[in-house]
Amino acid sequence: MHTGDWWWETQNTLPEGSTVVPIICASDGTHLTNFSGDKKAWPIYLTIGNIKSSVRSKPTGHSLILLVLLPVPPKLGKNSLANSALRRQSQMIFQSIRECSQEGELIACADGYERLCFLVLSGWIADQPENSNLQNISTSSCPRCEV
Repeated sequence: MHTGDWWWETQNTLPEGSTVVPIICASDGTHLTNFSGDKKAWPIYLTIGNIKSSVRSKPTGHSLILLVLLPVPPKLGKNSLANSALRRQSQMIFQSIRECSQEGELIACADGYERLCFLVLSGWIADQPENSNLQNISTSSCPRCEV
């Protein structure tokens, strides 16, 4: 991730000596039970782009943390009230990241120094129906164009 133009362009907009910390989230709805009302949940995991992708991609690397486990109301895709509740929950969850992306946060690093870090939500890993729901677009929309 650190070899991409986006990273360098973002780093160049930050104050001298500060660091960009790309936040990557991953989510996938999960089925919990068939016996008590067909319950589902939506786990959101978090990792950072500063970790090498070879480590970040391995389950044994333990680089993903469970950020939140959201309950999924029945028929989430068809209920606009449930969708708006999901967006409000997401806004509350990511409020602190939004503040850190604007003001920065002093974070102690492994080498013992404190660095001014700017957290930026830079990626979300999800399947097509979930991405459609997150972006509030039709599930039959083309992922490559505006059709």
